[in-house]
Amino acid sequence: MHRYVIPKDSNPNEPVKVEEILSPVVYQANPLVERKNNFSTLETKLFYLGLTQIRPKLPHSKYYDEDFLRAVIPTKEVIDMFGGNNVYYNELRKAVESLVGKSVFIKNNKNENFVAFPIFAMLKWDKSTGLTIEFNKYMYPFLLDLANKSYTRIEFEQIWKLSSIYAIRILELCLQYRQLGERTLTIEDLRKYLGIAPEAYKDRIGNFKKNVIELPVIEINEKTDFNIIYDYKKTGRSVTAVHFRLIDKNKISNDEIENEKKNARAVVSDLVGDGVDKAMANTLLKKYGSIYCAENVKYVKKKYGKTAKNLAGYLVKAIQEDYYGQHKKKLDKEVMEIWPTLDDEDIKALRQMEKKGDEMACRRLELYEKELDKKYSGPTDDDYYFPYFNE
Repeated sequence: MHRYVIPKDSNPNEPVKVEEILSPVVYQANPLVERKNNFSTLETKLFYLGLTQIRPKLPHSKYYDEDFLRAVIPTKEVIDMFGGNNVYYNELRKAVESLVGKSVFIKNNKNENFVAFPIFAMLKWDKSTGLTIEFNKYMYPFLLDLANKSYTRIEFEQIWKLSSIYAIRILELCLQYRQLGERTLTIEDLRKYLGIAPEAYKDRIGNFKKNVIELPVIEINEKTDFNIIYDYKKTGRSVTAVHFRLIDKNKISNDEIENEKKNARAVVSDLVGDGVDKAMANTLLKKYGSIYCAENVKYVKKKYGKTAKNLAGYLVKAIQEDYYGQHKKKLDKEVMEIWPTLDDEDIKALRQMEKKGDEMACRRLELYEKELDKKYSGPTDDDYYFPYFNE
């Protein structure tokens, strides 16, 4: 892919090749990632094509665009994107008509002020040159000036591989928490972020799971450089949230792969040894991963192993409902009440307790390390949010 821009004072019909981008990366301020979605897959990819033409100002960056430039996606690339010369025009026109009507609504939570503006200043198709994309100047703080904001870095190629808008949005939302490697989203938030109407899948959680979570995650795992492992969180008998874990396949060494296989075999062996059917053990492992299963097995056997009448059934239920996760949530509340903030002396003392295997100390230190990570890749800025891209 090439980067073409039109200098402000030049003929707009004469795009100038500036540089070649071999592995384009796009950046968005976090409130933009957490928008209420009403983009189709095709519209999202056009939006991303526009983002690939932007060089934002990032911490310590030497080269960046001062303003939005008019970028041109060459004709051949656009036609290839739409599947060929015979079908592209009508689909392109519909997508452009829809995109040019999209706008952003921003609300300040502190004083209830709000503002709305279009996303694009212009979208223009000229078969002799290509698709010209120019973002509205008011998008500047969310796409260009990111040096002092929390933002999300996304490899364009990963999005381009996906055909499901749900898969695209789930991957975006997980990549927002890439450094933490996990995030939990309520069903309500998922509906908002994925653009699912309130009446859709109403009282049909099975269909919601399959079409919104399970099939999109399978596509992500098969087509991208990431694996996503998920489990459902319940309040009573109702599914109220989904916990996602993100694994970068490129960061997994051969030794780690072999170690994971070894851990997987050990988990299956433990489950089968405790009476769980081997097919069920493999199903649990495939869906939840070895670490998650091992944590729940260890927790249940330590706490209930000597008293549980049906240990096999108890282990299966514990993994499916994440008993260890529930325990950890309760533990988190307790440790934060005891150590709401930490100074150097606290950390030193906790390190000593950690060496002795103190569970509460270990968990508080884990939370402390996550707090440090969150400062650099945190969620939405406190003052603003994007409830939706308006149409």
